Amino acid sequence: MNEYFLLPNNKIVSVLIKILSNLYALPILIERENASHRDGTQWELESVGSHTLLRISKSDLSDIRLNLSLLWNATSSQSVLNSAKKMFLFLLVKINQQCQHKGTRLRDDISFHLQELVDCGLYASIKSARKGFLAAAKVLSAIQVMGYDKVDGEDGKKTVGISSPQCPFTDFGISHNLCPVTVNPSMDIAFFCQSYAIVPKEIFGLSNRGFTLLWYLCFLARQNIKKLVADGYFTLNIRTIQALLSLPEEEGNKDVKRTIKQPVEDAVQEIMEATNGTMEIEIVKQGTSIKEYLKQGYLKIKPSNSFIEYYQQLFEK
Repeated sequence: MNEYFLLPNNKIVSVLIKILSNLYALPILIERENASHRDGTQWELESVGSHTLLRISKSDLSDIRLNLSLLWNATSSQSVLNSAKKMFLFLLVKINQQCQHKGTRLRDDISFHLQELVDCGLYASIKSARKGFLAAAKVLSAIQVMGYDKVDGEDGKKTVGISSPQCPFTDFGISHNLCPVTVNPSMDIAFFCQSYAIVPKEIFGLSNRGFTLLWYLCFLARQNIKKLVADGYFTLNIRTIQALLSLPEEEGNKDVKRTIKQPVEDAVQEIMEATNGTMEIEIVKQGTSIKEYLKQGYLKIKPSNSFIEYYQQLFEK
């Protein structure tokens, strides 16, 4: 459907989105991730020589390592990381459109015009798109991952992975405002592109928090498709959003309305206005204290019928 992008959305994609959002707040991110998982998933830091790695493991189902030192060396700017996060998802959309099918590689490169970055809302002009693309490319060139993940395939569980540290993108360029990007020829593309989410095309024009929340809602919609078909909605705890949007802790916080509640409400409002009915979201507040708001409050997400029907079509294929 023309109003949606089809986004590769394996576990490594979720990990990288969270890291790019929290590269300079990792202790809090790791603590929150370990506290939120009930399935045995463990986040931990490892030292290998002069490098710091993040390891995410879950019994024998997945084991992923990401080199943090290379990313730290790439930039000290959170705004550049936020831009790189959006560019990363844009490149995944292009990978799905141009160089792979159901996890099978068709070619080793993607390309797009800088004008596309303007048209989708990532940047306001060709000039800012050029500058932003080059800054994001420096960060994305510093991604180095390895590991494996067991994912759902047509014949049950299958293992996808990378046995040695590799960057998913090996070359970025600009020539006459055309941007060619080489997808690492030696990388198993199914590591990134075995499962999919659909996202409204308006996602790239949203603010950083609106973008991140909408991506996560679409990610969860895929996991909750049966409930969506049966009930027409699913829910998300506000405590999870606090971690997702890198909002501060409530302990010792003298202005929780401005630093926690308002950012959540602003992101929700922005998504509903931008998607024009694709995502109806109700904030269900519980109790009067901030702890009750975070622990018991939740979002009630009601995607449009076309959104749910499109997901059903994907699962039937």
